[in-house]
Amino acid sequence: MERIHTSDIAGSSGSVKVQGWLREKRDLGSIMFLILADRYGEVQITVKEDEVDGNLLELAEELTRESVISVVGAVKENEQAPGGNEIHPESLELLSEAKKPLPMDPRGKQDANLATRLDNRFMDLRKVDRRAIFEVRDLACRGARKCLEENGFMEVHTPKITVSGTEGGAEVFPIIYYEREAFLVQSAQLYKQLMQASGAERVYEITPQWRAEKSRTPRHLTESWSVDMEMSFIEDQEDVMEVQEMVVRDMVNMIKEKGRKQLEELDVGLEIPELPLKRLTYDEALEIAEEEGEDIQWGEDINIKAMRKIGDRLKEEGHDFYFIKRWPADERAFYYRPDPEDTKYSQTFDLNYRSWELSSGGQRIHNLELLKKRIEEQGMDPSDMRFYLDAFRYGMPPHGGFGMGLDRFIASVLGIENIKEAVLFPRTPDRLEP
Repeated sequence: MERIHTSDIAGSSGSVKVQGWLREKRDLGSIMFLILADRYGEVQITVKEDEVDGNLLELAEELTRESVISVVGAVKENEQAPGGNEIHPESLELLSEAKKPLPMDPRGKQDANLATRLDNRFMDLRKVDRRAIFEVRDLACRGARKCLEENGFMEVHTPKITVSGTEGGAEVFPIIYYEREAFLVQSAQLYKQLMQASGAERVYEITPQWRAEKSRTPRHLTESWSVDMEMSFIEDQEDVMEVQEMVVRDMVNMIKEKGRKQLEELDVGLEIPELPLKRLTYDEALEIAEEEGEDIQWGEDINIKAMRKIGDRLKEEGHDFYFIKRWPADERAFYYRPDPEDTKYSQTFDLNYRSWELSSGGQRIHNLELLKKRIEEQGMDPSDMRFYLDAFRYGMPPHGGFGMGLDRFIASVLGIENIKEAVLFPRTPDRLEP
């Protein structure tokens, strides 16, 4: 008999076969209630002493919670049962026994701290609202892919081991590559740019990246995932921002359209952002911060405390998502193009959701000599990046792109305070398992 899911039981007639985890068990003597859970919901298995044979009854009595079972039985209506139906079993099979005691309660009736939950993530995700986070994440990726593909972007897969750091500095993970030193990539940035020299013109990637930061905050990871894109023949950063805001809109739209059940489980209401998104300049953001009592010196990054106040101000005005553009050139990575009208600024932007920084992007430098100069100004040796610079010697079009943190996007729009909750198996300075 072919298995059906719990979501398909309503309207079924005759005997059905369901398989899943024994989430609950209540033994009342002459009658026993087993709650079987699968990915799509729960169903009550009602075991009556006078309806089943002794072997089935004995097995049901011995079952431990979270064991995996297979049940064949008749569907009957019962308004008091989950979903309004129950199954009266004709056969019961134990597929995998769960040992006692359980490392944590997947029902969530007994609290477990985050460390315990992450140590036992396989069981933590049996709780419906925890798994819903990753179902939403799946939908967000689908929305991003749909938008980018409809706008002429090709999905690519770039190397994750490289000969040099993408952005220099000490925030790289060195590895032994045979008898050479290599590094885990900080982003797909350099390779996305190489693809512009290839003539591909529009590429994207949903990709892991690594940064050896020792930050132990609720917003930082050492391994994260990013939605990256790069496009050729742009006028300035506005062309990139227009694609970025379409991607965000379509990600939210996909979540709302396909993830209503998950949003209900998480008690989250999402609004599809209206385009164009709010745009602030860096200078305007500093003015708001100053009005809210935060003193940020020109040329400095905007700290989280100030960003919260900027985000609160814009939320009052009806803007959850917003851009901050024209950042100081010295504060941005070497590959960003200085603004031709005033080179102390760069043709860059950040996309924020309230106080969360979600992405950075802008127009890149496509002039080889300017690029080499910027590399040297940031304390790096251009000869260490020969493979990258060679692409600029033989025809590189004006181009730009962005990298958006997928983990941060999910955490921010779902109101998750600790980003580790938005990652299946997070990696931090203190966590390398499971």
